[in-house]
Amino acid sequence: MKGIVQAGLAQFGDVDPDQSLLRALESSAVDLGEIYRIFMGRLIKFRGRSAADGLVRDAVLAAWAGNGVPTGDGTAAAENADWSLTDGLIGLGEIIAANPEAFSVIITTNFDPLIEVALARAGVQTRRRVVTGDAPIANDTTASVDGVVEVVYVHGFWHQAPTMHTPEQLMYSRPRLQTAIVRTIGNADALVVGYGGWDDVVTGALEALAVDDGATAEVMWCFYESDEAVIQARHRTLLGRVGRLIIDGLFHRYSGIDCHAFFPPLSPRVGDIFGRGSSCRPRGAEGSSPT
Repeated sequence: MKGIVQAGLAQFGDVDPDQSLLRALESSAVDLGEIYRIFMGRLIKFRGRSAADGLVRDAVLAAWAGNGVPTGDGTAAAENADWSLTDGLIGLGEIIAANPEAFSVIITTNFDPLIEVALARAGVQTRRRVVTGDAPIANDTTASVDGVVEVVYVHGFWHQAPTMHTPEQLMYSRPRLQTAIVRTIGNADALVVGYGGWDDVVTGALEALAVDDGATAEVMWCFYESDEAVIQARHRTLLGRVGRLIIDGLFHRYSGIDCHAFFPPLSPRVGDIFGRGSSCRPRGAEGSSPT
């Protein structure tokens, strides 16, 4: 997110005439997600959606190491090796490859195809679903049967699809999708990684779980921040919305989780963990690590 805002301010400086957003980017106490949403809101208002889509495309292509540009959406088998993947994404692919049935659905707010690329490199088949309106998740009851991992993009996709950025877009009511996310998680466990807990359909689904007295899904939330005071300040709204899960011991917080450092050494152990009959029953993992 920070890279997109920096590139956007360099290209469209007129949307930040007093340079307040530029200064805020340098503050360690600021909510980067909030800066991103404010910037994108201004950019779309004054320059149109095409300007935002162009920034997203440029950000995605920064990970492209092949010649020219990708063919189509960049997930063709022949182009798989042409993407530069972070250690976190490589580790995520290896973890899921060790037991794809346990991670049958990945719900992401990212726009890029790199989760799919990482899974393909690890030998995992995927099925994509882009939901930018209000619709259920297709095949959410069959993905775990055939071993194919469903990758659901709930904020849009970088190629031939709209992308969602502003508070108005993210907070728009999407009851069918929210219900589908709740149903997908069901009574399994949800692993949340690299996600800021924005006021959107994903957090709304977790709130719906929190008010469902019959729900037994456990949420394992990995915070990038290490300082408890910072977590409380930045994620006050999120923690309030999942209060019932916290009270019932169904919301587990883990701080200081950097996916790039955490996933690679974990991936070789996952097969042994599941092989011992672990009670972990994750159905969804969100996003990739912050940038």
